[in-house]
Amino acid sequence: MSSADFDAVIRRTFIRYVEFHEELESTSRLAVELRNELVQRAPALVMTDRQTAGRGRGDHSWWSSAGALTFTVVLDADHRIPQPQHRPLAALAAGLAVRRALRPLLPNRPIFTKWPNDVLVGDAKICGILCEQHAASTATALLIGIGVNVNNSLATAPADVRQRAVSVFDITSRSWDLTEVLTAVLLRLDESLQTLRDDAAAIVREAESSSCLSGRQVTVETPAGTVSGRCTGLSSDGGLRVQTEQGVETIRAGTVVQYETGDPARTDRQGPGDSTASDGDSF
Repeated sequence: MSSADFDAVIRRTFIRYVEFHEELESTSRLAVELRNELVQRAPALVMTDRQTAGRGRGDHSWWSSAGALTFTVVLDADHRIPQPQHRPLAALAAGLAVRRALRPLLPNRPIFTKWPNDVLVGDAKICGILCEQHAASTATALLIGIGVNVNNSLATAPADVRQRAVSVFDITSRSWDLTEVLTAVLLRLDESLQTLRDDAAAIVREAESSSCLSGRQVTVETPAGTVSGRCTGLSSDGGLRVQTEQGVETIRAGTVVQYETGDPARTDRQGPGDSTASDGDSF
């Protein structure tokens, strides 16, 4: 993307500064390193055309290739989301923003969010999100890392990624203007963050209604161990509610590593057949 493209992004969205590199190991890693400078210029955007060692939740990595949108938005959390208890919902808000931005591109495809940080088309991952908070010199920096498979074909991905991920190009058989897609995502992100600030419960309700997990059997890896059961939705603070043999457990930190697909009662959320899907943070 050229400097003219970023001029348009700054003109049309809430972003005020862009840190662009043709290639980076990780936009989130650079954002952490530059957070003292970037938080003073926030809302700021760290972006690359090619990310070689993207970071995911925990020790997971993000696989990406040329044609994907890979970027990190840097915000002054004290200003943008002054209620600290609402900041853990930023990943849900970002996922909803991506979902809204992609719907006009894929009008005939079901697009869902998957707690806590993915966006799916059907049961295939099209976007991964990583949110972090870091103390900076003048404020708390909130970093929202987003990777969207747009013009990159998953035909070139490693086999394990190819089996569970998809791109807009692969679905539509055409390339898209990355500046326009980026602008759409950022506009929707601005809206979602405003809603999070003003009415956090609305974000939880929308995330629950767009979830691919509600009513399904799930297996979740948490810091305390593995939890399996039927997902019954989200708690008021965005935790995943799972009905286990011992009762309902609310999970606030973890990764869904397997979930039931193809439930006949949820035909709007799946493709044909009954199966299970597993996932991490690579895409």
